Amino acid sequence: PYIHRMLTCMFLTETEFQAACRGDEPKDNWQLQYLLAWLASYYRRSYNYQPHQGQALFICGPVNKGKSVFAQVVLSELMGGWADASQYFTAVNEWSNELLTVGVLVIDDDSGSVDPTVRSKFQTRIKRYVANASIYMNGKYMPTGTVPLYNRLVIMLNEDLISKQILPTLDASTKDKISFLLCGNAKFDQFSDIREENRMRVRQEIPAFARWLLEHEIPAELKDKRFGTVARHHPQLVG
Repeated sequence: PYIHRMLTCMFLTETEFQAACRGDEPKDNWQLQYLLAWLASYYRRSYNYQPHQGQALFICGPVNKGKSVFAQVVLSELMGGWADASQYFTAVNEWSNELLTVGVLVIDDDSGSVDPTVRSKFQTRIKRYVANASIYMNGKYMPTGTVPLYNRLVIMLNEDLISKQILPTLDASTKDKISFLLCGNAKFDQFSDIREENRMRVRQEIPAFARWLLEHEIPAELKDKRFGTVARHHPQLVG
């Protein structure tokens, strides 16, 4: 119930969320349907030892919305941990060995939009990472070289013009490799100010949620042979 309520709240307005809490589920919550398909595809392939590429996921929305709890708690508990990938994808730090050991790579806020040069490097690395399903391994006292990498990259942005500058331009080479989702303004009323309390509630529900993902029927229109799911882009974040 905690994970269900949090994910239901993520893309709804306050009015829609209150209606959903009364049992009146929104008819067209397509962003949630896409997110569940993206996650089910990733988890199912990993569970069956058949890892594959998947879109980098940009989630844009208000502060205190729960974007970090979703990425750093729900996805982390489900997929074996998370790492801060900000410095690597903005070419500030070339050490990448930590990124090889977790299931979720997270970039928070506007790390890639500081200046045009950094932003260009950031967008180039994201496209290369998703397209090639590989990363250049570089760690102290470790051999170097390109290795396969099938984890997922989640970038969380605040809903303002500065943060939105990080969004890559959609063209023929990028539009199938990234997805843009936009959160609504509904407030999830069960978040705790203590991060560990949120994590404990998620941990209690992860086994049931994982089982649900294994059995979830991904809609045919969302399936894609290469990436598991097709990319989706919220209209307000395009252009």
